[in-house]
Formats: sequence, C-alpha cells, structure tokens
Amino acid sequence: MPLDGGVKCLEDEKMRIIDLLETFVNSGPFWQDRHGVCSLWKSYPPKPAVYLLTVSEPFRWGHEETDIIYIGCTKHLGGIDMNCRLWDYHTRVTQHEQEIVAHVTALDAKGDPVKIYWCYVEDSTHRSSENLLLTNFRNDHGRLPMLNKRG
Repeated sequence: MPLDGGVKCLEDEKMRIIDLLETFVNSGPFWQDRHGVCSLWKSYPPKPAVYLLTVSEPFRWGHEETDIIYIGCTKHLGGIDMNCRLWDYHTRVTQHEQEIVAHVTALDAKGDPVKIYWCYVEDSTHRSSENLLLTNFRNDHGRLPMLNKRG
C-alpha cells in the first residue's frame, strides 16, 4: 500500500498504531517462534517501506502511552535472498537484527506477541518517512521507541 504523496500523509500522525491504520498494513506476528512474517520473506515484494513493530497493550513511554517499540525503514522489504529486511531478521544476519529478534522473542514468551506493520513508499522517501515518524515519536514521547538506538 503506497503512501499517497510520500511523507506528507505522515506529518500530523499520532504515534500509536491505531492512529496509523489507514496508512500501515498489519501482516501478522513478526516472529512467532520463527513462523511469523519474517519466515515468509520470499512472499513479499522487494519494495521500499517504512515499518513498525508493535505490542498489543499500550504502555507508558516518556510523556505518552504507545504500543510502538520500533520504527524502521528499508529499501527492500522482502523477496530478495540476502538483500531484504525480512530476510535479515529471519536469519539474524547482523548484531542489529539479533538484538531486535531477542527483544521480540522475550516479549512473545511473556504473552505479548509483537506484530509488524508497514507501508510501501517511493524509492527516494523511505529514509525521510522513517525520520519523520521518529521525529513525531520523539516529539510526542520525549524519546525514541524502546528498540530504536539513534540519538
């Protein structure tokens, strides 16, 4: 589902998944004991996207409640062996993916399954869309999502 008008439609969005459902699509559980969306990476197109990892119950984070634990972007969401974000998570190819998956599996084990939502974007806007979402999140909460490390 491409963003109409690129990042424009994200500018005034609140930072809970319920407020973003018109823009973001939920494709199911992120990990689910290696049987979630990441394991289906071949079935998703290699399009640029911004994506969110969320939990089912909102929690207090900074100034507000949220259910978003990570905001990311990728040039290729799926479909390309060794060169797409879902494959990266599925294989835990780098330290970054290993850390995200470790947090997700811990939350899953506690009974709070993590879901992934995404929105396909134009080639040149995936980073600016992610930056806009991160800026909005920081403005609303006073800090980045719990699994985002950039200052």
